[in-house]
Amino acid sequence: MVYAFIIHTLLPPVPKILYSCMFGSETICDIGEDSGVGIRSASKEQIVEVALEIQSQYNFRTSVSGRSYEANMQALQNEGTLPELELGFVRFPCGGRQSGGDGKSYGRVKTAVWLGALNCAFVLLCDAHENRALAEHALKVLVKHLHEHCRVFHQPADVSGKMDRVALVLNQFLPGGQLLVMNHRLLRQFEKELDVKIKQFS
Repeated sequence: MVYAFIIHTLLPPVPKILYSCMFGSETICDIGEDSGVGIRSASKEQIVEVALEIQSQYNFRTSVSGRSYEANMQALQNEGTLPELELGFVRFPCGGRQSGGDGKSYGRVKTAVWLGALNCAFVLLCDAHENRALAEHALKVLVKHLHEHCRVFHQPADVSGKMDRVALVLNQFLPGGQLLVMNHRLLRQFEKELDVKIKQFS
């Protein structure tokens, strides 16, 4: 089960939540952490906690690898291809990392599967027993199409103005937070359906 999909920034000092979507009995999506729309404050605190941990992991990895932000951005601008993405997994205990283990942050153990590059991270917050390979594949598909249709790496701050397009991509490949087994044929079918929806939206 996927509990949430999150897009946030990676550069210091603190990550900014650009987009979040919580799945459950109803799907609630939000833009930014201060919009006051939809998602209750307790859930927003969880989202910020996830973003802080992922930002820390990403910045540590890039500092060790010596990967250049400028080189990645140059390649993105020159070639238009996806930048080199970092992949990671973070386990969040029932009490959360910052709640002192009091059980208020998370009712169940969860795992965050994330991909990050430049100033943008994409996260699936899943049940701890969810198939990681399936979640990773779904996230890579989402990132590919968000890059193609929303240019998220070029201008992350503009995500708030493209909420409808983000929702189209999310609903196509992660309907209601459900991880789908997508073989090549099904993936191509979904891509064609998304192209039609994007054209109708435009």
